[in-house]
Amino acid sequence: MMDHVYSIVMFCLGAGVLLYAFIVSKSGFEAIPKKHAVDPKDKEAYASEFAKLLVKIGVVFLLSGVIGLLGTGPVFFWIPLVVLVIGFILVISGFRG
Repeated sequence: MMDHVYSIVMFCLGAGVLLYAFIVSKSGFEAIPKKHAVDPKDKEAYASEFAKLLVKIGVVFLLSGVIGLLGTGPVFFWIPLVVLVIGFILVISGFRG
């Protein structure tokens, strides 16, 4: 059981982020906390792009969790972490995958 704690945490984080992305995509700009948002001219486009970014982040969490399930041991523990870091670097750099 303890071997899968990382994956369980990643699945929970990924599911939470994807749920929030769904809420933002359906509710629009009002679902984004005001202190974390700018005041855009096109609020619906802003909310749509924000939701897309959240989906990418959620997928990174889920991918890292899936890879964490594939093996055990101290060496294999680093592979999901590397996937997580590289995934965030790609999301931050504007990867359009």
